[in-house]
Formats: sequence, structure tokens, C-alpha cells
Amino acid sequence: MIDSSVKDTSIVVKSNNMIESAHGLTLAEQRIVSMAIAWSRDHAAPLTIESWIEIRADNYAELFNVDIDTAYKQMRIAARELIDRKIKLKGRDTKTGLRATYLANWVSASIYIESIGVIRLRFDEMIIACISQVEKSFTSYKVSNIRKLSSVYAIRLYEVLRQFKSPKKRYLSIQELRECLEADSPAYDRPDNLKARVLDPAVAQINDQTDLDITFSRVLQGRATIGYEFEISSKDDTKKPNRKLKTVQGIARKPTPKEVAQVLINPAFGHQYAYAGESKQDFENRIKEMLNNGDIKNWFEFLS
Repeated sequence: MIDSSVKDTSIVVKSNNMIESAHGLTLAEQRIVSMAIAWSRDHAAPLTIESWIEIRADNYAELFNVDIDTAYKQMRIAARELIDRKIKLKGRDTKTGLRATYLANWVSASIYIESIGVIRLRFDEMIIACISQVEKSFTSYKVSNIRKLSSVYAIRLYEVLRQFKSPKKRYLSIQELRECLEADSPAYDRPDNLKARVLDPAVAQINDQTDLDITFSRVLQGRATIGYEFEISSKDDTKKPNRKLKTVQGIARKPTPKEVAQVLINPAFGHQYAYAGESKQDFENRIKEMLNNGDIKNWFEFLS
């Protein structure tokens, strides 16, 4: 008999656009969607709108360490609710070229067979494009890295920071954090509440249960907290040789104009160094000045 279960070594792949979009999912739904993505890569290639993805309650219970009755209940609810769950994807309108927000259902159809604890799902066409038709600008991770995370905030923060592992820094404004984590409760209007109730527990779980080590610090404007800078490193880094900075006679050099151009078009560099609301021209002018002054030490890591 063919083993069709999702294993902790199975891989979840999402486009970076999907990673940074509002998912609108509960913890159980997030887990089931992750299982479905991993299952589709193992058992349903090539994935189409006609593909049925099968998730079993016993597999879900084993992966996420919940009892079988809880697994049955959560899958029954998910089969009903996922039909109405929507993701907000940012992009450009194909007709006008203007920035636009796309709304898409996660699944187009679902079946729940309670007697055997099986849920079958069909992904929406736009979702398929974000999980199976990605050749660049995507994030991947093993199911084992989220199986012990017990909050949506921890899973979402892990995914957002997983884009910039080994070792990288990323600044996220308060608004960006609240949007990508969907921390929309009025209680989180206060940055100290957001830190204490969302960020601190999520980072603690990520450091304890995943392949990433995260530290973060406040970014202030005057006395006000406007965001947080995250430093991300992979626990596998100690096994890898360090990439050395290119030097001239042992002294770290500035990038050439060609290298500056390569750095500026690297999406990972933009994610790390761009400010929210900053125009492309302002970004390029600021970065060129910083590179010329030697303020960005790791520019060589972003060469195409």
C-alpha cells in the first residue's frame, strides 16, 4: 500500500507574495493548508484545479500532537469554513498595470468523510499559481518547522522571517507587522502590547521549535516605537563555511557601479533595506549613498 501521509520532512512552498499576504486562517486551518501544500508536492504533481488533495485525521493528529477526536473536529470544521476563507494577494492589474489587491478563495471545493476522518480539498487556481508554479521569489520549509508552533502568529512570523535566513536583518514597521500577522485587535494599537502578547511569545516558540534563531529590537522615532528590526540566523549556519567579504589588500572595498546595480534589483535586498512608502528613486538614492559611505557591510551577499 502506498504511504500517502504528510511527513515532517515534507516541504511547504509558497511564493513570497503569498507569504506576505493576509491569510485569514485559524491555527487549525493554517496547519491543514500547510499539510495540503506539502501533500500536493509529494502526491499530486502537476497540481491542477481538478486535483483532489487528501488529508487524514490520524496524520494530522500525529504531526501536530493533538488527540484523534480533536483532529476529527478540526478537520470537520475546516472542510466547512475553508470554502469561505479568502487570501488578499498584492499585485498589478493585468489591464492597467496599476497596483491592485486580488481576493481569492483558498479552496474551490471540499469533501469531509467523517467515518474515516478524511478531508479532500481542491485549491483555487490563483492559490495553485502561488504554491506550485513558482520559479523565483519563493520560500520553502519543512513541515517539522511549524508542527510544534501553537499560534497563528508564530507560524506567520516564522514564514515572513524565513525569507531572510542565514544571517540577515529585516525591518518591519508596526503597520507591516500587524498586517502580515493579522494582529488587528484594538489592543495591539499599543506597540508594547503587540510586543508582549504577539512578538515575544512567537519569537520564543520560533527559537525553541524551528530551524531559525531570532533576535529583535525596537526602532524608535523620538520616543515612539515605529517598528522592529529582526536579526535572523539559521541554526544550520555553523555547519556551513562563512562567505568572505571581497577585499582589496585585506580592506573591505566599496562595490563597483555594476555591483550596485545588481544589488538594487535583488528582491531580497529590497525587502531588507526598503522603507515602507519609499519611492523607488528615493530608495536607490539612499542606498547608493549608504554603499558609498560603507554603511552596508554585507552588500556582496546580494550580488545576482
